[in-house]
Amino acid sequence: MRLTGRTSLPCFVFFSLLFALLVYWIGYERPAYGIDDANIYMVYMRHFAQGHGFVWNLGGEKVEGFTSLLWTLIGALFYKVSGEHYVWLLLALSFLLTFITVYRLLSFVRKCNGTQEQLITTSDVLIMALLLLPLGFIEWNILGLMETGLWFFLVVNTTLYLCNYYLAGARPLPLAFSAMLAIMILTRPESMAFGLLFITILFVQRSITEGLKRGIYAILLPMLTYGATLISLMLWRISYFGYPFPNTYYAKVSGSLKDNISHGLAYLHKLFYEYPQVAFAFAAALLAAILIFIKWRKKAPLSSGDKIQLVLLSVILPAICLPVLTGGDHFKYARFYQCIIPLIYAAAFHFSFWKAHLGNFSISNRIHRILLTAAACFGIFFIAKSTLYDFTATDRIAAVRISPEFYHARMGRTIATAEDATFSGAPHYPSVGILAAGGFAYAYNGTTIDLMGLNDTAMAHATRIKQGFRNHASFDIKTFWKLRPDMVGTFYGGEVIKDTSMFNLSENTEYFRNGLFVYVAYKGIFDNEDFIASYLPALVRLKTNDFWIFAYYNKDFLASLDKGKFDIFFPVRRYKPGAPHIPVNLPPPQMGL
Repeated sequence: MRLTGRTSLPCFVFFSLLFALLVYWIGYERPAYGIDDANIYMVYMRHFAQGHGFVWNLGGEKVEGFTSLLWTLIGALFYKVSGEHYVWLLLALSFLLTFITVYRLLSFVRKCNGTQEQLITTSDVLIMALLLLPLGFIEWNILGLMETGLWFFLVVNTTLYLCNYYLAGARPLPLAFSAMLAIMILTRPESMAFGLLFITILFVQRSITEGLKRGIYAILLPMLTYGATLISLMLWRISYFGYPFPNTYYAKVSGSLKDNISHGLAYLHKLFYEYPQVAFAFAAALLAAILIFIKWRKKAPLSSGDKIQLVLLSVILPAICLPVLTGGDHFKYARFYQCIIPLIYAAAFHFSFWKAHLGNFSISNRIHRILLTAAACFGIFFIAKSTLYDFTATDRIAAVRISPEFYHARMGRTIATAEDATFSGAPHYPSVGILAAGGFAYAYNGTTIDLMGLNDTAMAHATRIKQGFRNHASFDIKTFWKLRPDMVGTFYGGEVIKDTSMFNLSENTEYFRNGLFVYVAYKGIFDNEDFIASYLPALVRLKTNDFWIFAYYNKDFLASLDKGKFDIFFPVRRYKPGAPHIPVNLPPPQMGL
């Protein structure tokens, strides 16, 4: 079979994605469990598949601690089919959705530039390099096992679907377009804005080219589908959970628009700082808007290439602004922008548009094109703040180059397993108040209380204005006393201590109160008089184990432990403002005591 552009492009995309995925897979130490927030999804997937409904703890309240209902249902179906192997199906689906979307995007750029028949084009290589060499794209769309890959698929393909009206004269089919909108609404809350945006673009397209009547007729079914799906979803949420939006919305989004915009602008700045290549491409997209505006002012007719750029810009600009209004995110690598970044590249590499406005600047010599493309890829590798090279760092987490979310999921599961082994000898598994809840809750046999509010409605709704770290500002001390967990972990729900010879109680150190994440996230509860009186920092171990579990324990729970089965050690609280760090020595654990 003769190799053509139609066959070479899918092979190029597939094997590039697969190779990059393998590199990332090894770099993140084979994270088959996804990131910590994906483990939150997995808790609900497993419980729903087992017939318990959408609950965080078995027998607990119904709570929508996940952002994507559709992704949760997909995972529950996979769990039903394959049991604990369902994570591999989630990984395969994420890879497939990402492959299809990237292939369609590159194919679209080829059609715009008239290069469909070439085996590999400059735009193919550069866009793939821009997506795969900097960290972020693979983590969020494939490895993280979140709904981001599905959202990326929906946003990009719907945009290209609308662009094809000008590229190939293909009208969006009302049924297919409506189905995409319905799926979007079930995927993420932002679909409320994106759905209206896509319907508006469709209306403007058809009205300008075919008249107002045709424009109205074209959006009737999409509008009805959008409205019916959204209203049905909200009514179901109210009847099932008691609230119209996911609990994650109430836990994360502050009621202060000023605070949201302040955080959102910082989030946008971080995007352009971490991804300078995106900043350059976005600047090119803005230049395209200026060129089209100048042409329109001169009353010159707009070409199909101009109109394609307008559709891309009509999606890109609102999508850039939306996270600014909602306050952005705390995760690395611009999660909310990963679905838009490829569209920005598509606008920047629309070479036929630039030729029409700026003149022919193509390089005719094939060798020169290859060399220039190779040089550009070399630059792409080093221009981003985090790249594949950072996988070689000795202490990757400490260097904050690599996303710590996979590490959090692994540590959470590891610590939960250790606590299961420890407290199997207790009268009951203690309820654990926790900050990083996903991996821990998935593996822990007892009750996990999410003190950040994502999976607890009382904490999420305790305060309307969120003060503190972004997405970790819902903790409320008054609500804490209503929940009153048996244990309070510092970050993961506890710490596994094996070498106790130089154990240090963090609260005895000066740095503990000087901006430490755990201290700020818990609103300084460690200095609360009631907390000091009710919770003791302690190391507990089952006598048959060779490790201790450190946490802040409720006195009543400690009193319930059988002293014949458990060793308990109480490090002394010695902190005084300005006091030096004081290490606390423990005897090494002895087996079988």
